[in-house]
Amino acid sequence: MGARRRGTVTAYASHAGIGTVASDGEEFLLHCTEIPDGSREIAAGTTVEFDVIVRYGVREATAVTVVGEGEVLR
Repeated sequence: MGARRRGTVTAYASHAGIGTVASDGEEFLLHCTEIPDGSREIAAGTTVEFDVIVRYGVREATAVTVVGEGEVLR
């Protein structure tokens, strides 16, 4: 496994449980099952650290940990 990455949640739809994380000019899929507290909520603008896996040909953020809080979306 490579080094953990740091990025920012750029979008998250809580009703679908899916969003994106940007890191070093790349975007990664974020699924609610990777949010550490088990909730389906994470705000756009939140800084996270994560590993990258490829699932079904899509690069995804996994083992996501929150580093800084972003704006809460309602």
